[in-house]
Amino acid sequence: MDIAIKKALPIGDRTVIELSDVIDISIGQFVYVDNLKVKVISIPMLPVGKIAIEVDVRIEEAKTLTV
Repeated sequence: MDIAIKKALPIGDRTVIELSDVIDISIGQFVYVDNLKVKVISIPMLPVGKIAIEVDVRIEEAKTLTV
């Protein structure tokens, strides 16, 4: 399943990624961000209807998340 990425915000050696759609995702799950395999390390709290994930790799720019 491909999900469009709204924003990728690098913070230190990690990245917070805001997704365009709400999906079922878990901490510890591996996903692909533009063909780069990354691990979900947290799911930050956002307002209802929005979702973001934090991954273990610094990413400057991203377009697609594949679950």
